[in-house]
Amino acid sequence: QTDQSKSPWSSFNLIEMGQSAATHYPAAVFDWVPDRWWTSPRSENSYPVASTIQLNFGGDGIDSLHRPAPSLPESLRLVPRLDGQEMLSLISGVEYWEGACEVLNPKGKRIGQAYVELTGYGTALTPLLNDTSP
Repeated sequence: QTDQSKSPWSSFNLIEMGQSAATHYPAAVFDWVPDRWWTSPRSENSYPVASTIQLNFGGDGIDSLHRPAPSLPESLRLVPRLDGQEMLSLISGVEYWEGACEVLNPKGKRIGQAYVELTGYGTALTPLLNDTSP
């Protein structure tokens, strides 16, 4: 989103220890709250590299397939292992942040790992998709 709000297409997937399938969580059931931003010295784009995912399952009509396991806390904090994980597509010229993060519970205890992709904070992909040139 140009205003850096959560896109309706945002989502996250959870694979719990010992499970082989992921549970998909659509944008309607969580809020993405930036905790810390990092600015790339190369592109000068700013990315919310550390964030909190606040789960919202109460009274929203989400079916039982999207309800978390009882062990999943109501909020998860994502902290990058390294801030400088910006990618630059040499073909499209689009910059984005993509990288490894630790998952922390509300008390700050590491409870998992994540791979996060943040797009829309730099060069927009939309003009490239709308280009009709051969």
